[in-house]
Amino acid sequence: MNKVYSLLLTLLAGVFFLIGNVITKKNKKKESLLVFSNSLALIVLVGLVLFDFIPELYEIFEDSSKLDSILTVISFIAIGFILLKLLDRFIPDHHHEHKKNESNHKEHESHVAHVGLVTAASLILHNIIEGMALTGTAINNLKAGLIMCIGVGLHNIPLGIEISLSTEGRLNKKTNIILNICLLISALIGGVIFTLLGEMNEFILGCIISVTLGMILYIVLCELLHEFINYKNRKEAKLGIIIGIIIIGLSLLI
Repeated sequence: MNKVYSLLLTLLAGVFFLIGNVITKKNKKKESLLVFSNSLALIVLVGLVLFDFIPELYEIFEDSSKLDSILTVISFIAIGFILLKLLDRFIPDHHHEHKKNESNHKEHESHVAHVGLVTAASLILHNIIEGMALTGTAINNLKAGLIMCIGVGLHNIPLGIEISLSTEGRLNKKTNIILNICLLISALIGGVIFTLLGEMNEFILGCIISVTLGMILYIVLCELLHEFINYKNRKEAKLGIIIGIIIIGLSLLI
């Protein structure tokens, strides 16, 4: 029976993305919310790297040769970084300047949609892995699984806001629906994979996590940080940083 409850928890973790989507729909000040959510997502993703990915990789490779482990992690981080960069070939050009003319406004709109798409792509892979971990935890200890689900949800709400704002009105309705469905069920897919196959080989899991880490680093360094630098003096950006730190702190305490 715990397996059924565990899978329901993975689905619940995905629902938190939709909560972020609803918050976006209810807020009329889209530009201010976008600046806020960009800064918030930046901090939350940095928190994921520091307090989720790195400790997980350390735990997986702690019994292996340090040099081999470092080389493996760096290699697969590079693969993830490059893979996401290659997605640029399938997404409209997004280089832009923040100026008030029509041409640069269109370029900026394209860039914002691009940020949402690459963030969603990497988070879907991350959610699949996270869904496997959540299912494994909940099967052994349902209470611990519920606590982990809440912690994951705290991260997913601001990321849902960021993706929703970035893609709203910039992608067609069908693409938006597919994107939201993928985010909703990606953790559940990970849970189903874990249930069917059991625990994944730790080396393979470490490689997948490293690839995902590379994707997250690409988003942080090449996309969100660029936006934050342009808006860093706005009060919405500063508020996003503060709320992001609070969310990270709460997720660590849970």
